[in-house]
Amino acid sequence: MSQLVSTLVAEHVHIQRVLTALHDFAAFHAHDDADVRGAIGQFVTYLRKFVDGWHHHKEEDLLFDALERGPLPRDTGPLACMYADHDAGRQHVGMLAALAAASGPLDEEELAVLRRTVMGYVRLLSGHIVKEDDVLYPMAERLLPGRDLDALDEAAAAVDDANAAEGQRLRALGDELIARYAAARVGRDPAPEVSTRTPSPR
Repeated sequence: MSQLVSTLVAEHVHIQRVLTALHDFAAFHAHDDADVRGAIGQFVTYLRKFVDGWHHHKEEDLLFDALERGPLPRDTGPLACMYADHDAGRQHVGMLAALAAASGPLDEEELAVLRRTVMGYVRLLSGHIVKEDDVLYPMAERLLPGRDLDALDEAAAAVDDANAAEGQRLRALGDELIARYAAARVGRDPAPEVSTRTPSPR
C-alpha cells in the first residue's frame, strides 16, 4: 500500500470515531447539553478543517487529480461519485454551522434539524469511506504507475509536514469530542449504526 493511501485509510479510522461521537451527541446529549451550540461548533471545526480541509484536500488535490490526469474522468464514474459525496457533505456541515451560529438553547425544531442533518451526514460519510477504502484506493494503486504513486507519497508527506501542528491540534479536538460523547463504545464500534428514529430524551 502506498504511503498516501495508508495515511488516508488511517485518517478514515479517526474520522469514523468522531462520526460515532457526532451521532451520539445528536441522539443522546444535545437536548440537555448546557453549551449545545458550542459543541456543534466544535464538531463543525473538526469537519471543516480536518475532514474537508486536511483529508479531502489531499484526496482532491493529489490522488483524485492524478487519476483525472491519467485513467479516470472527473465527470463520470468513481471520481464523479467521490466529488459529489464531498459536496453533499459540505452542505450538511453548512447546516450544522448555521445551528452553531445562532444563540440560545436549541428549540424542538432545531433539535429535529440537528438530528436529521447529523444522521444524514454520518450515513453519507460512512458509506463514502467504505467506497474509498474498498474500491477507489485499490483502483488507484492498480491504475497509477509506481513513479506516480511515489510522487504522490512525497507530495502528501510535504503537505503533512508543513502543517503538522495544525494536524495535531485537529486530531486532539477530535479525540476530545470522542472522549466526551462516545468513549463508552468507540473502541469496539468505530463506524456508527445510524437510525432515523428520534430517540426519547433520557
